[in-house]
Amino acid sequence: MNDVADNSAIEQPAEGAPEPAAQSAAKKPDGPLLLPSSLTIADVAPVHTELLDRMVSAEPFQLDASDVESVDGAGLQLLAVAHKAAAERGVSMQIVKPSEALLRAARQIGLESTLLSVGAA
Repeated sequence: MNDVADNSAIEQPAEGAPEPAAQSAAKKPDGPLLLPSSLTIADVAPVHTELLDRMVSAEPFQLDASDVESVDGAGLQLLAVAHKAAAERGVSMQIVKPSEALLRAARQIGLESTLLSVGAA
């Protein structure tokens, strides 16, 4: 199920947006990225930006999913595309402490094993 989505959206910043490399050069990401309680279409844009920053740094990173209470297709798609992009860049990305809500949603569409194996980039 690695061909879930095109990863071009995760690789290119929006037109006119600051370059992720410039942002991450000033602040080096440290510690896991805490995913918000709502990982839905209304909430994924800031997560997308932070994922871009983390991937540009080329350092291994973790996503703490313990607070995720609601997730929709857009949230799952973002995680799946991030998994694919991280693997293509050779960056280790791992989802830690997945909430029951995230596990249930991923299981329903067949992404549970993909999302929980992201450490093997």
